[in-house]
Amino acid sequence: MVLFPFLLQNLHLMMLLELKVAQFWIGCKMACFGDMLSVSAAFLSEEEEIVGKNSIYLFADYGDS
Repeated sequence: MVLFPFLLQNLHLMMLLELKVAQFWIGCKMACFGDMLSVSAAFLSEEEEIVGKNSIYLFADYGDS
């Protein structure tokens, strides 16, 4: 069995919607039988923020495993 850890980050700003989104993943993939079967698990954390001048400030932070 071989373990493959991974770490991903995504940050983007949608100017039209005035929304800032940040995503962060950390996890591991385990290959059991070569390319035939693998098992993976990950944790996702996502953060959203409205950044417009005339909008109500909204901040959300949540995660999932």
